[in-house]
Amino acid sequence: MGVPEVAEAEAAVRGRAPLRLLLFLIVFSPAVILGFAVAENAVDVPMWDDWERGGLWERHRAGTLDFNYLDSPHIEHRILTGRLAMLAGGLWFGGDLRFEIWLTYAVVLATALLCFYLLRYTLGVVPALWPAALLVNLLLFCPQQYANFLWAIQFAYMVPFFCLAAILAAWVSPLPLWCKTSFGVLMALVGTHSFSQGLMLWPVALGMPLCSPAPGSLRRRVLPAAAVALVMAAALAYHFGPSFRSSSHFSHTHGIETGERPPSLGAVGEAMGDLDAAGRYLLSSLGNPLARAFGSDQRDSAFWVGCGLLLLSAGAAAFAVWRRRDGEIWARLLPWFAAAGFAVAVAFLLALGRSATDRAAMPHYISMTQFLVIALVAIAAYVANWWVRSAGDGTAAGRRAAYAWGAAVASAVLLVNLWVYGLYKMEAWKGSRLQARAALTYIRLFEPTKIGRLDATLEFVREGAEVMDSQGLIHPPLAREWGFGPYRPQRGSLGQKRAKVTRCATDALGVHVDGYALLPDGRIADGVLISVRAGDGDGWRVIGFAEMRSLHALNNIFLDTQFGQGPNLAYIGQYARFRGRADLPDDFSPTDTDLLCWALDAERFVAFPIGDAVPIADQEEPAPDGQ
Repeated sequence: MGVPEVAEAEAAVRGRAPLRLLLFLIVFSPAVILGFAVAENAVDVPMWDDWERGGLWERHRAGTLDFNYLDSPHIEHRILTGRLAMLAGGLWFGGDLRFEIWLTYAVVLATALLCFYLLRYTLGVVPALWPAALLVNLLLFCPQQYANFLWAIQFAYMVPFFCLAAILAAWVSPLPLWCKTSFGVLMALVGTHSFSQGLMLWPVALGMPLCSPAPGSLRRRVLPAAAVALVMAAALAYHFGPSFRSSSHFSHTHGIETGERPPSLGAVGEAMGDLDAAGRYLLSSLGNPLARAFGSDQRDSAFWVGCGLLLLSAGAAAFAVWRRRDGEIWARLLPWFAAAGFAVAVAFLLALGRSATDRAAMPHYISMTQFLVIALVAIAAYVANWWVRSAGDGTAAGRRAAYAWGAAVASAVLLVNLWVYGLYKMEAWKGSRLQARAALTYIRLFEPTKIGRLDATLEFVREGAEVMDSQGLIHPPLAREWGFGPYRPQRGSLGQKRAKVTRCATDALGVHVDGYALLPDGRIADGVLISVRAGDGDGWRVIGFAEMRSLHALNNIFLDTQFGQGPNLAYIGQYARFRGRADLPDDFSPTDTDLLCWALDAERFVAFPIGDAVPIADQEEPAPDGQ
């Protein structure tokens, strides 16, 4: 599309400001929908890498926090921006993790705005701009990345992608060459000190002064490029230099003690020893953003989708080579080829460091290579627009436009499938996080079996929780003795259609209970408190906690597994089960003790009685563990 044609199309659209506003709202509707989903499903409870902030705040309160600690490795990532966000959240919001979750959302929103700017540069204000921008936003805000949008530590993980979009936006901007080059260096530094994929920003920053459309001879571009190369060399030397050592065992360094180097560089040799696994990991990483759109196991579909995306990338490169004499095409598309190259480079980096694991299709890795798909959307939109306008007559142009719009609609339908899946997973994540919050409150007093909701080992969780609780960063605080704690007991009990204690018994180990529990809003309970009362006593004494034993399930999928091999999800007694045990107090006799269980709502902090009190002495003996 020539410059006069672009100007003509832009002038035509400018005359319809209300239509442009409506189109803009439609294009960014995925951001609005995702914002509501985040507000509904975000939970303030730490998990896994979130325990990092415990050691950070210990140093802050002791006055020993310095830059060396702030920029020290977390595994192999220097998460300076993430730790600064942790400090800001603690100082301004009392450590509520939802502050960092919303920071992540803000980063993605800023990335989307920069991508819209890039698309407008590439396409102009033409009809093809709007479906292309909508597809890009359906990718950026897709809730299949639920872990990235709902896990506080992922703020640092998402920053490098914003930095990439910012560098590319500066690339095509009318800013002076030295100004945009300096900005690119700044963004590369920010990304490098956010997460390891930020290292791949340096080639993009280096290519900007050499290839940006700013006027000037190649000779005038060499000096800025040389300056970028020098800063890049210094940044990489520092990144992997003497300070590349773990500063705290809270940094999840996989067994590496404080002061030792992270293991990531040593994994390179292992990856080179099994090139087949490394290659499969690389291709699966590339296909991960679209793998869940198909019914097969995403570990398999990710590989084949990755192969397809790589072929499409080769086709896009072939088109650019074919039209190499058209300088405008290169100017419009080169930033997107840089974005695609960044994604492939990140996948290569992942393959070197992670190919020993079968985790290329993890949901929180989707963003790692998402810019390959985004770049292909932008390039496809440009090629389709060029193809339509190159038609010889109006009939051919109309037919080609119909094909292009059909492809856009088909792509949107494919992404909608991912959205439905992702919104379900966000709700399941919330249920798991609330169950983790309920268990965490009593972590000092019992040993959970579902410890994976919080971290790998009980010892690590207890240590991290004690540190964070001492700093006032656990909400609600850890319970020091059995009781209702933050939960307000309710008077009305849940009926048998929602909750029931199906087994209660005593032996030498204490009181055993089994049952099922749904909350009044239909959600599976987040945990169950076990309480007893001696004789006709008035008060109930909490003596234990029972975990929910089932997977989270939604009403619209219950019947899908009715005849499967797993739990019958059409039967409440299986999909909302709980099991637990507690020690009977020494001053209580089983012959004169009533028991009452309470279903916990860890979102509203209320406790609902499950049925009526039952005499322990009248109950059966406990079943063997596991039945």
